[in-house]
Amino acid sequence: MRHQVPGKVCSLWLPCIFVAEIYIMPSAHAVWCTGVSDCTPTTDGTQYLGYTSVTASGIVCQAWSSQSPHAHLNTQGYMYPDGSVSAASNYCRNPDDYVGLWCYTTSSATRWEYCDVPLCDGW
Repeated sequence: MRHQVPGKVCSLWLPCIFVAEIYIMPSAHAVWCTGVSDCTPTTDGTQYLGYTSVTASGIVCQAWSSQSPHAHLNTQGYMYPDGSVSAASNYCRNPDDYVGLWCYTTSSATRWEYCDVPLCDGW
């Protein structure tokens, strides 16, 4: 679900409440709101719902629903803050709850790389 307020974008998959320019999900699973820039609300990136789809070195990310060029086991919807593999598209995510935002790449020479997404102000 996408909510828009002038100058702000909130991407959530559940209804949310607008409070002082921050959307809060009633289930308290995530708080996510961005202004003009794309940023992650947590240092590990597990709640990131942005649209960055290139790695820090500039390689385009492979779609999470794809097994080519890199086969992988990150195929369960619960692994993604989007709620499904298809909704995660080819955006940088942290499905294994490890260190930070990353993706499999479309380069057969590079299996995966971290993504360069800044931490949101105030987090």
